[in-house]
Amino acid sequence: SFEWLMYNVLAREFANEPRVEFVIDQSAHQYVECYGDTLHFHHGDEVGYGGGVGGLSIPLNKRIPMWNAVKAARYHHIGHFHQLLDLGSIVVNGSLIGYSDYAMSIGAKFEVPQQGFYILDSKRGKCCKTPVWVSE
Repeated sequence: SFEWLMYNVLAREFANEPRVEFVIDQSAHQYVECYGDTLHFHHGDEVGYGGGVGGLSIPLNKRIPMWNAVKAARYHHIGHFHQLLDLGSIVVNGSLIGYSDYAMSIGAKFEVPQQGFYILDSKRGKCCKTPVWVSE
């Protein structure tokens, strides 16, 4: 995918920067240790969601305990649904391309191109949450 290629190009560009580490592997679930917390990253396509009344929160809150039974994480991050949503320990990222035919096909609400951003404080955990808008 273009994303895989982009991540590898960025990893090469930052290869001599000891403060930056890229985890690029073939597994569906990536785990990163940071400040004693485990961060979990997954595309999100394993989460079944049919546009239910409760939104993504219900299927995510059902799936996270299953993932945590395999390897516990403090924060979970997914994309796939083309909407920015912060549920505390779960972050659903927005979409760089913004609203698209795919977003429409899954019933996502309209959003401008944006990505989620937060700071992970070594003592307080996740803080300073905000979208990063990526269009003009």
